Amino acid sequence: MRTLFEIVIGIFLAIGFILLVRRSGSYAREKLSIAIGLVVAALIYVGFGVFSGSLGWILTEVAGVAIYAVFAWLGLKKSGWFLAAGWALHPLWDAGLHDYSTEFVPHWYINGCIGFDLFVAAYVIFREIKK
Repeated sequence: MRTLFEIVIGIFLAIGFILLVRRSGSYAREKLSIAIGLVVAALIYVGFGVFSGSLGWILTEVAGVAIYAVFAWLGLKKSGWFLAAGWALHPLWDAGLHDYSTEFVPHWYINGCIGFDLFVAAYVIFREIKK
């Protein structure tokens, strides 16, 4: 039940993020904010890696930033579908790499991010279909 609650909180935060992004006025500006958000989502894990005290984790998290920066860049330069893919794949980073054995990433954060990431991905898919 707690996991579901954390996922729902992530969805509510995603709704707030999307409402803020929608104020930009155009889908091109929305995509820029969503792309920046994707990179920031990956950067947060670099901070967790620093707290881990492990150079290996820091380098792993920096590699994640590079991966999601590529999705963000392709989403801006080629197609918003890359943004949707980046956000849809980010839960694999959240939960696949940072399972409950990685103690430096709070468990509530992983679950909240899953809700956030998937809701933002769904929104981008909706916008891409609608355009």
